[in-house]
Amino acid sequence: MSKRTKILLGVGLALVVVVGGGAYWYLKDDAAPRANLDAAAARANDDTTDSTADAAPEPLEGITGEWTVGSGSFAGYRIDEVLTVGSNTATSRTDQVTGSLSVEDVTITEVTITVAMDSLSSTDGNGIRDGRVRDVLDTANNPDATFVLTDPIVLDGVPAAGESVDATATGELTLKGITKTVEVSVQAQVEGTKLLVVGNAPVVLADHGIDKPSAGRVVSIEDAGELEFELIFEPA
Repeated sequence: MSKRTKILLGVGLALVVVVGGGAYWYLKDDAAPRANLDAAAARANDDTTDSTADAAPEPLEGITGEWTVGSGSFAGYRIDEVLTVGSNTATSRTDQVTGSLSVEDVTITEVTITVAMDSLSSTDGNGIRDGRVRDVLDTANNPDATFVLTDPIVLDGVPAAGESVDATATGELTLKGITKTVEVSVQAQVEGTKLLVVGNAPVVLADHGIDKPSAGRVVSIEDAGELEFELIFEPA
């Protein structure tokens, strides 16, 4: 093999690596897993293990009472991005979530959740996206998003330990200072002394006056996304 041929082959191989690596960078999807009870239960158990090294807490016999959002909880969003090449699902989360929940027997009577939107951080570390999101959400003037339950949720029964119940929560979502009625699909589960609630709700950006940002390789984003959360409630 001539020296010229070896050089050409080397250049060709380098191009394949560069182009292939570039394609991977454009086409890879770094979206975080969807909110789910298994992940919430794992964090709830880790927290319990850390705080009760010598004794396991007594399991709940019922869920009636007042509950507050505890450590390990998060809220965030996911939305599909249209790229210059391919597409990507952007996900962002924050643990800056507060709120409360009231239960009477098997009826959830009150829920109020507040999320610090100015603390959202992309799970893939994309700080440019985070800056654009803060701009379009106008977090300087509207730093928080809130959800307030408007209709009681009647559960089929008290969820047994390790078993989940499904429900729909109807309430008012305030995002960027604009309030809309939404329906949130939720699952609830008792884990030790904690009540886990996970779910998601579709959000149309235009309903809340949110412009679609673009930056770099992101040409645009879809018209609607999802708010999602994993909440670990503790007795108040």
